[in-house]
This record gives sequence, structure tokens and C-alpha cells, in this order.
Amino acid sequence: MLPKDAGPNRRYCDVVCRRRHWRRVQRHDEIYQRAVWEGLRVIRGETLYGQSRCRVCDLPVSLRKRTDSVYCSAKCRTRAWRLRRQAAVG
Repeated sequence: MLPKDAGPNRRYCDVVCRRRHWRRVQRHDEIYQRAVWEGLRVIRGETLYGQSRCRVCDLPVSLRKRTDSVYCSAKCRTRAWRLRRQAAVG
């Protein structure tokens, strides 16, 4: 319940309620994204788990990444670039 002296644009009673709502929204978005990505993988005929793996460290690529992701992180992407550059030089 909002305080009696609340302004016309106030939506939450206090900071705790605002943060609680934010976490709930973020959790819902994450669950929704995971469901969408898994659905797309099933439609394309891929297995749900373990199909896409990082080319450098062989860890699974996260579902929150693009569907055409090759590396699990920026660190692995940079490492692969450095290895390619090193191989090209000498």
C-alpha cells in the first residue's frame, strides 16, 4: 500500500517492493528466454543439451547467447583469435 503522501507517479511503497518486483521480472524473462531457445533448438532438430560447445574450451555454449554462437565467452573468442593470428604469423 502506498503512503498517503506519495506522489502521483509513485508505483511502489518502498525500495524493497521495487527490488522484489525487478527480481521477479528478471527471473520471468530468463525462464521465458530459455523456453524460447529450447523450442527453437527442437524445431531445428538439435538435441537440447550438449549440442553446441565452445571451440576453445569445449564447454557448452549458454542458451542466452545467439543461436550461432561459437564460443562460450569473450575470453575464449579472444584466445581463438590470438591462436589464429599466431598460426598465421609463424
